[in-house]
Amino acid sequence: GHAHNKVGGDGKKLGVVHRDVSPQNLIVTLDGNVKVVDFGVARAANRATQTTDGHIKGKIAYMSPEQASGTVVDSRSDVFALGVILFEATTCSRFYEARDMPGMIAMLCGANPLPTAMERNPKVPEPLSKIIDTALNRNPDKRYRSGAELHEALERWLHNQPETVSLGAVEEYLKGLFGEQWGKRAEFIESAR
Repeated sequence: GHAHNKVGGDGKKLGVVHRDVSPQNLIVTLDGNVKVVDFGVARAANRATQTTDGHIKGKIAYMSPEQASGTVVDSRSDVFALGVILFEATTCSRFYEARDMPGMIAMLCGANPLPTAMERNPKVPEPLSKIIDTALNRNPDKRYRSGAELHEALERWLHNQPETVSLGAVEEYLKGLFGEQWGKRAEFIESAR
């Protein structure tokens, strides 16, 4: 959402699109925040040196239909990628049943309905599945317009849950996960400098 809503010195949105949102490019910081990294293939609408039309940038398993077909992308393409990640996280399965590129493209750009999280894993609550379905709509006009809109929908859903997870709880989980390495993070940061 931050990148999608970033404005330039003239006050206009820069139109930043990451184009490679995937699990490898999401990190959970030690204080429990999630960050998107590696903007290496990102594009801003007003960038002087844009990639040639038709060239595909990013990982096919997380691409939107418009990105896979080489057409113009905007923030909604990143939302589709986040939808794939949410689908995989909630269903504990890959979004694409095919592992080869032609099979993935056929599913992504074909006429058959895309799978829903609830169909793949009946334990996924229907309201959450609907949020994921909206993010995964083939039609960009029917998706959330930015990561911020998707975030707001997820927050609304989370606030209606009997149990929520705070940033502090995530931090405590990470402390337990990393044990004594946690205390050495200052040393690691200093050595990186």
